[in-house]
Amino acid sequence: MEFTKGIKPLKNADDWPLWKDRVLDVMSYFNAIDIIEGKSTKPVLPAEPTKAQNESLAQWLRAEASAKIVISQCVGDELHQRISGRLSAKEAWDVLVQEFDSKAEDQLFRQCLNFFNVEWSDNEDAPSVLARIKNQHRDFTAG
Repeated sequence: MEFTKGIKPLKNADDWPLWKDRVLDVMSYFNAIDIIEGKSTKPVLPAEPTKAQNESLAQWLRAEASAKIVISQCVGDELHQRISGRLSAKEAWDVLVQEFDSKAEDQLFRQCLNFFNVEWSDNEDAPSVLARIKNQHRDFTAG
């Protein structure tokens, strides 16, 4: 898959923060983040689905399949062995998150990314942006 060529295969916890950031970029392209995080589930069609319902299911299935391929192609052989029997991209993602996401280094990395990527939208005023930054700073210093 063209989108994953620049992603070094995940092998251990040291690789996780950067790997996860890059993989989530690819997942975003395929509209698959909500799928791997469990926020979007496979649509259930009624007995006589409409064209729109069929298309919605087809889009979801494409995104889920793309997510499985991305995960499969972006992990080392040992991790691939552990996730290869998973039925869904979410199940494979959950294995990786359980293994690596609770590491303190990743949490700190994520907090740094969030803090330094703060953007000010046109409809926000200075006090609300400052409050958001203060909350992020509080979370960052809390650890």
